[in-house]
Amino acid sequence: MNTTKEYLNAMKQLEEQLKPENQKYFADLREYLSTFKFQKDALTINEQFYQMYLDFLDAQKEGLTAKEYFGNNPKEMADQIINEIPKASFKNLVRYIGGLAVIFWSVRLLLDFSDTHMVIINPILYFFDLILIPCLCLIIFNTIHKS
Repeated sequence: MNTTKEYLNAMKQLEEQLKPENQKYFADLREYLSTFKFQKDALTINEQFYQMYLDFLDAQKEGLTAKEYFGNNPKEMADQIINEIPKASFKNLVRYIGGLAVIFWSVRLLLDFSDTHMVIINPILYFFDLILIPCLCLIIFNTIHKS
Protein backbone atom coordinates (compact mmCIF):
# COMPACT_ATOMS: atom_id res chain seq x y z
CA MET A 1 0.00 0.00 0.00
CA ASN A 2 1.34 3.38 -0.98
CA THR A 3 -1.31 5.94 -0.11
CA THR A 4 -3.21 7.02 2.96
CA LYS A 5 -6.51 6.20 1.26
CA GLU A 6 -5.44 2.60 0.65
CA TYR A 7 -4.46 2.23 4.31
CA LEU A 8 -7.75 3.71 5.49
CA ASN A 9 -9.77 1.32 3.29
CA ALA A 10 -7.74 -1.68 4.48
CA MET A 11 -8.13 -0.64 8.14
CA LYS A 12 -11.87 -0.25 7.68
CA GLN A 13 -12.08 -3.84 6.48
CA LEU A 14 -9.92 -5.05 9.38
CA GLU A 15 -12.01 -3.10 11.88
CA GLU A 16 -15.07 -5.13 10.91
CA GLN A 17 -13.27 -8.23 12.19
CA LEU A 18 -12.79 -6.75 15.67
CA LYS A 19 -15.09 -7.43 18.59
CA PRO A 20 -17.18 -4.39 19.69
CA GLU A 21 -15.14 -3.66 22.85
CA ASN A 22 -11.96 -3.75 20.78
CA GLN A 23 -13.49 -1.51 18.12
CA LYS A 24 -14.04 1.16 20.79
CA TYR A 25 -10.39 0.97 21.86
CA PHE A 26 -9.16 1.29 18.26
CA ALA A 27 -11.61 4.14 17.59
CA ASP A 28 -10.18 6.08 20.55
CA LEU A 29 -6.66 5.34 19.38
CA ARG A 30 -7.47 6.40 15.80
CA GLU A 31 -9.04 9.68 16.96
CA TYR A 32 -5.99 10.58 18.99
CA LEU A 33 -3.50 9.59 16.28
CA SER A 34 -5.40 11.51 13.60
CA THR A 35 -4.83 14.78 15.44
CA PHE A 36 -1.08 14.38 14.87
CA LYS A 37 -1.31 14.19 11.08
CA PHE A 38 -0.56 17.89 10.83
CA GLN A 39 2.72 17.55 12.74
CA LYS A 40 3.83 14.02 11.82
CA ASP A 41 4.05 12.03 8.60
CA ALA A 42 0.47 10.87 7.97
CA LEU A 43 1.46 7.92 5.78
CA THR A 44 3.78 6.58 8.48
CA ILE A 45 1.04 6.98 11.11
CA ASN A 46 -1.41 5.02 8.96
CA GLU A 47 1.19 2.38 8.18
CA GLN A 48 1.95 1.90 11.88
CA PHE A 49 -1.74 1.83 12.78
CA TYR A 50 -2.41 -0.77 10.06
CA GLN A 51 0.33 -2.98 11.51
CA MET A 52 -1.29 -2.62 14.93
CA TYR A 53 -4.58 -3.88 13.48
CA LEU A 54 -2.84 -6.90 11.97
CA ASP A 55 -0.94 -7.68 15.17
CA PHE A 56 -4.00 -7.36 17.31
CA LEU A 57 -6.19 -9.53 15.08
CA ASP A 58 -3.77 -12.38 15.77
CA ALA A 59 -3.97 -11.66 19.50
CA GLN A 60 -7.77 -11.46 19.36
CA LYS A 61 -7.87 -14.98 17.91
CA GLU A 62 -6.07 -16.10 21.06
CA GLY A 63 -8.75 -14.46 23.21
CA LEU A 64 -6.97 -11.24 24.23
CA THR A 65 -8.71 -7.88 24.41
CA ALA A 66 -7.18 -4.65 23.17
CA LYS A 67 -6.73 -3.39 26.74
CA GLU A 68 -4.85 -6.56 27.68
CA TYR A 69 -2.69 -6.43 24.57
CA PHE A 70 -1.90 -2.71 24.33
CA GLY A 71 -2.63 -1.42 27.83
CA ASN A 72 -5.55 0.33 29.50
CA ASN A 73 -4.93 3.80 28.09
CA PRO A 74 -5.05 4.30 24.27
CA LYS A 75 -3.55 7.80 24.69
CA GLU A 76 -0.36 6.43 26.27
CA MET A 77 -0.05 3.87 23.49
CA ALA A 78 -0.52 6.58 20.86
CA ASP A 79 2.09 8.80 22.56
CA GLN A 80 4.64 5.99 22.33
CA ILE A 81 3.89 5.53 18.64
CA ILE A 82 4.01 9.26 17.89
CA ASN A 83 7.41 9.66 19.54
CA GLU A 84 8.86 7.17 17.04
CA ILE A 85 7.29 8.70 13.92
CA PRO A 86 9.25 11.34 11.99
CA LYS A 87 7.92 14.86 11.70
CA ALA A 88 5.92 15.89 8.66
CA SER A 89 7.95 17.03 5.70
CA PHE A 90 8.11 20.69 4.79
CA LYS A 91 6.18 19.84 1.61
CA ASN A 92 3.25 18.43 3.63
CA LEU A 93 3.18 21.43 5.94
CA VAL A 94 3.15 23.80 2.96
CA ARG A 95 0.32 21.77 1.42
CA TYR A 96 -1.80 21.97 4.59
CA ILE A 97 -1.10 25.65 5.15
CA GLY A 98 -1.54 26.42 1.45
CA GLY A 99 -4.92 24.70 1.36
CA LEU A 100 -6.10 26.62 4.39
CA ALA A 101 -4.71 29.86 2.97
CA VAL A 102 -6.59 29.37 -0.31
CA ILE A 103 -9.84 28.77 1.57
CA PHE A 104 -9.28 31.75 3.83
CA TRP A 105 -8.31 34.03 0.94
CA SER A 106 -11.32 32.88 -1.11
CA VAL A 107 -13.66 33.81 1.71
CA ARG A 108 -11.87 37.13 2.14
CA LEU A 109 -12.18 37.89 -1.61
CA LEU A 110 -15.86 36.94 -1.65
CA LEU A 111 -16.51 39.24 1.28
CA ASP A 112 -14.51 42.04 -0.38
CA PHE A 113 -16.52 41.76 -3.60
CA SER A 114 -19.88 41.31 -1.89
CA ASP A 115 -19.74 44.83 -0.55
CA THR A 116 -21.56 47.33 -2.77
CA HIS A 117 -18.94 50.00 -2.20
CA MET A 118 -15.53 50.31 -3.78
CA VAL A 119 -13.41 47.15 -3.60
CA ILE A 120 -10.11 47.55 -1.78
CA ILE A 121 -7.72 44.61 -1.70
CA ASN A 122 -5.05 45.02 0.95
CA PRO A 123 -2.00 42.79 0.29
CA ILE A 124 -0.80 43.25 3.87
CA LEU A 125 -3.93 41.48 5.14
CA TYR A 126 -3.28 38.55 2.81
CA PHE A 127 0.33 38.32 3.99
CA PHE A 128 -0.82 38.48 7.59
CA ASP A 129 -3.11 35.52 6.85
CA LEU A 130 -0.02 33.44 5.98
CA ILE A 131 1.28 34.08 9.49
CA LEU A 132 -2.08 33.72 11.20
CA ILE A 133 -3.10 30.39 9.62
CA PRO A 134 -0.13 28.27 10.86
CA CYS A 135 -0.41 29.79 14.32
CA LEU A 136 -4.13 29.04 14.52
CA CYS A 137 -3.57 25.49 13.24
CA LEU A 138 -0.97 24.81 15.91
CA ILE A 139 -3.20 26.23 18.64
CA ILE A 140 -6.19 24.18 17.47
CA PHE A 141 -4.25 20.92 17.18
CA ASN A 142 -2.54 21.42 20.55
CA THR A 143 -5.93 22.07 22.14
CA ILE A 144 -7.30 18.89 20.60
CA HIS A 145 -4.32 16.90 21.90
CA LYS A 146 -4.82 18.16 25.42
CA SER A 147 -8.52 17.41 25.39
